[in-house]
Amino acid sequence: MPTQGQSFDYLRAQASALRLIDKFGQAGAIVRDGPGAGPEWDPGEPIPTAHICRMAVLKFDNKDIDGTLIKAKDKKG
Repeated sequence: MPTQGQSFDYLRAQASALRLIDKFGQAGAIVRDGPGAGPEWDPGEPIPTAHICRMAVLKFDNKDIDGTLIKAKDKKG
């Protein structure tokens, strides 16, 4: 724990987190809508694009499960 006059080493913490995710994480993808295929002034419907990644998959806390937006079997990544 940092003492007075000492700062937290965020780069070291980030390196540790990345190493752990690389070792224990799961392969997955984050899907985001990209621009449609039409011209700039009328691009049309968005096109979903998958971005492959490695992620930590975690359970939601019971207090966050509302049964509508977040269901009991949902996971967060």
